[in-house]
Amino acid sequence: MIRKTVSLDENILFDLERCGALERFSNFSELVSIALREKIEKIEEENYRAQIAAAAKDPMVLEDIRSVEEDFRYADSEW
Repeated sequence: MIRKTVSLDENILFDLERCGALERFSNFSELVSIALREKIEKIEEENYRAQIAAAAKDPMVLEDIRSVEEDFRYADSEW
């Protein structure tokens, strides 16, 4: 467990209280940990999508796909 001090915009804390988010967690640290985990997952998904988009434009990747398609052209036609 690592302890960190954070500063929050008072509107964020107000919104958390207003919507009842604080009551859903055993403590504030649990809320922050879960929120950060969800944010990390979202960023990782965005990074993955960006890598896929970049690969779709990469000439080496496209040539590799074309080569594999050519290699399996006859096997695929058997179906």
